[in-house]
Amino acid sequence: MNNSWFKGIDVYKDIEFIEPGKVTACVTHYKIGWFRDDKGGWKNFDRHPRQCNTIPMQATATDILGLEYKELNYGLNFPKKEKPYQQKYIVIGPNATAGCKEWVYNYWVTLAKLLNQQGYIVVSLTKSEHIIEGVINHYGHSIEEVANYLYHADLFIGLGSGLSWLNWAIGKHTPFYRRSSQLPLPC
Repeated sequence: MNNSWFKGIDVYKDIEFIEPGKVTACVTHYKIGWFRDDKGGWKNFDRHPRQCNTIPMQATATDILGLEYKELNYGLNFPKKEKPYQQKYIVIGPNATAGCKEWVYNYWVTLAKLLNQQGYIVVSLTKSEHIIEGVINHYGHSIEEVANYLYHADLFIGLGSGLSWLNWAIGKHTPFYRRSSQLPLPC
């Protein structure tokens, strides 16, 4: 879909990117993603060896491909547009596919209030409508628009989600919470 985002990045020069829907001869075909089990949960061990909502998103791909997981970021070459807001702003990402990674709604309201008091506009980026008091709520935007909001933001605060991975891939500071293996998982 966004194969052009990888063009011009040296590490990808030997990879032939195929446009979605285009047929090509290949030896093997893999489906990489998160696949729910029959009960709607994430314990589909026929599709991936570890419970996908408890590991980093990149590890989902390496698990399915049978590769050793190593966190890599070679960046993306996406088209930058004008800054959406001239004032300083912070993007928040309050949603995650895995519910066990989400915050309580009131935490986001409190955070937004504190950031507004510091003079920041707070912008929420979500796939579906998710209205948070005191926040400019954007949802359903294209990945190009989302990347541009993230690129120009003064800060991003999010969960372990695709939005966090996109922020990291475009070269923005993205601190990740690393769960201790000693802590019980809530999901």
